[in-house]
Amino acid sequence: MIPPDGDPQTGHNPERARQRWQFVPAAGQAPLIVAGLSGGRLGVIEPGAPGVHTSPMRGIDHTRRLHALTLDGTPVQRLALDGPQVNQVADAALVLLAADAFGGARRVLDLCLRHVQDREQYGRPLAGFQAIRHQLANMATQVEPCRALWWHAAAEGSSSAAALAKAQCAEVFLQAARDGVELHGGIGFTWEHDMHIWLKRALFDMAWAGDATLHRLRHADLAGW
Repeated sequence: MIPPDGDPQTGHNPERARQRWQFVPAAGQAPLIVAGLSGGRLGVIEPGAPGVHTSPMRGIDHTRRLHALTLDGTPVQRLALDGPQVNQVADAALVLLAADAFGGARRVLDLCLRHVQDREQYGRPLAGFQAIRHQLANMATQVEPCRALWWHAAAEGSSSAAALAKAQCAEVFLQAARDGVELHGGIGFTWEHDMHIWLKRALFDMAWAGDATLHRLRHADLAGW
């Protein structure tokens, strides 16, 4: 990053940035881009500003449009936010990821329930087998509490709650997607079925903005453990 040209508190005089990021969601469609700056601050970038270059990238999650974002002497308006306010912006992103993960996990559970009711083996639906019922019951008991977890994080607005929600919801989504692939049998491993889409989205949700281990450690640190 190049040092700011003007007062970093007001943001009236933009600094100019040279930086490159990869796998930025929706960088090619967003009306504004918020980026991290030197000194732990945030800045706003207009996609049409001089020196902004975006190019599509192919990631594991095909449901998201990902881009490489390059800034080459691009003017960046600093936001007049202090440290705690910057953290709130990052925490909001974690809560949104947690909500996305819960929604994905819930969808996987619904797909599995529909499949075991429709698919027959040995003359009866898969839902009639006790082992299948146990697996689905375990999935449901992991998925449903995530609803309250991300709701609580959104309502409380604390960094600790956001970190825990992202860690748990993303982890549950990934495990549900893996179990869902297995529950669907051979068709679950093919491109003809949607299960692979949810598995890949779960992998992205887990990795983006830090994995479960990172955020559990952050939660423990904030709690003073």
